Amino acid sequence: MRLFIVRHGESVWNAEGRFQGQHDTELSRRGFEQGLKVAEFLKRQRFDAVATSPLKRSSVTARKIAEMSGCDVIEELSGLTEICHGDWETCLTNEVIERWPRLFDLWHSEPHTVVMPGRGGSRFATSKGARFRQRSFWHRNIPATSASFPTTSR
Repeated sequence: MRLFIVRHGESVWNAEGRFQGQHDTELSRRGFEQGLKVAEFLKRQRFDAVATSPLKRSSVTARKIAEMSGCDVIEELSGLTEICHGDWETCLTNEVIERWPRLFDLWHSEPHTVVMPGRGGSRFATSKGARFRQRSFWHRNIPATSASFPTTSR
């Protein structure tokens, strides 16, 4: 089995240097072109299924990959949604550095320890329902006999 992990293309807020977290931002023109390039690169791959975050920046990229590779099983999984960046969301990077300098440094050195300030402050919390849907998706689409999980990104 081969597992491909692809990040979405550049969003408008990525281009601005703005934290987006769970805000549903659009792909920039460049990001859409990046999605087309990765879809073109992967078009000869055979995918049993494609899973994506429900956020537009991810689902647009994933749907293009599925379309160009001929995969008709695509599922949006809320558990793949970006973590909530709390009060950082909508802020430019320099604004975050000014307001939370130590937390920003920690985010770059030990991100798994950071609890974002403000609303949504938990790290990687996922609802029970989302975890169930993820497990259900993987059990339906990933063979139980698979032993290795090589990954490719980009």
